[in-house]
Amino acid sequence: MRSDGGKRLAAGGNVGAYIEGVAANLSFSKLFQASADLVSVIREQETEKADGLFSEVQKAYKEVVQGISGLD
Repeated sequence: MRSDGGKRLAAGGNVGAYIEGVAANLSFSKLFQASADLVSVIREQETEKADGLFSEVQKAYKEVVQGISGLD
């Protein structure tokens, strides 16, 4: 049975994979790459790298949102 930390890590990988797929389908290249990198370290359970990569996902996500907001 997984520990609570293992469950959170698995959930993070699932969410990251969802973001990765959506970003790929919509050609958001930076967001796709950042989320793919994050999913990779989560799946490998390299938790020490996850925080920095999560920051990259956040940055890329904000860029996408700003770009879409500018379409008005």
